[in-house]
Amino acid sequence: MKGENKKMKYSIYIDNLSKKYGKLTALNDITLGIEKGEFFGLIGPNGAGKTTLIMLVLGIIKPSKGVIKVNGVNPISEFSKISKKIGVILDYHALYDELSPLENLELYSQITYGFKNTNKIKELLSFVDLWERKDDRIREFSKGMKQRVAIAGAIICNPSILIMDEPLNGLDPESHKMITDLLIEVNKERQMTIFLTSHNLHDVERLCSKVAIIKNGYIIKHDYVSNLKKAHSKKIFLINLLEKNSQVKTEQKIRKNEYLKKMYWKDNNNFIIELKDKVYLNSFIQELLNKQIHINEIKEVNNTLEDVYLEIIQNEVG
Repeated sequence: MKGENKKMKYSIYIDNLSKKYGKLTALNDITLGIEKGEFFGLIGPNGAGKTTLIMLVLGIIKPSKGVIKVNGVNPISEFSKISKKIGVILDYHALYDELSPLENLELYSQITYGFKNTNKIKELLSFVDLWERKDDRIREFSKGMKQRVAIAGAIICNPSILIMDEPLNGLDPESHKMITDLLIEVNKERQMTIFLTSHNLHDVERLCSKVAIIKNGYIIKHDYVSNLKKAHSKKIFLINLLEKNSQVKTEQKIRKNEYLKKMYWKDNNNFIIELKDKVYLNSFIQELLNKQIHINEIKEVNNTLEDVYLEIIQNEVG
């Protein structure tokens, strides 16, 4: 009974879940709980298992072993019980380009309610600020406008869970801000559980309260964003090099430095260092210069989720 009560607080509950394709293990003994009303982010490299996990949660594929519960039921054997309680937004929109936003939502409404719920449709198109464009063709819309219609379509059934796979890719800054603001409102005002995957860790940090980091089919970290940042909070510095350098050659010159505790690359011109003590900074810089590593800029930075993620991915075994 105690275990069942624990499960009840989760919108999505996963226990010892694995998925194999022949000899390939896509997911390996994953245990994860996403609480009701939580804004959750799943992050990891390409091929880590993110899409596979989403397909399992949606009941599209079967696990090789383990337990999945979505709103307390099995998404495969009891799909009919949850199909109208989950909204889905993918990187590509599932809209009919030759129809208008109004007609698209009327179609979704027929599927959900069995009739055209005109009040709900007007409410949602107004919510995403597209009521004035309700009769225009989807093909005339920008990607950001299409994504706003997709959000309206995804929540027309009043789902308790919204699953989004890279929903903010390729948006112009205005659309990006509007959609992130909409998602925050959906989560807070409608108490909707949101499951997000994204490679944009700035978005994840802004939107999500908790994240899981997945690598090679394993969950290697799962915690509140604030806890992860605190646990990895160090006196760290960003070093911007004057010119592009070979990462391998630069690391060979730096890694054995007596003052260095950790380092990892952001790109070919920038890397993060953590020193054993802040007092060693000047000595460390001088040694770089002695080894012909020319520095354009160095600055102390507060770590971000991206910094934490890169450190974990590059320095921990997954």
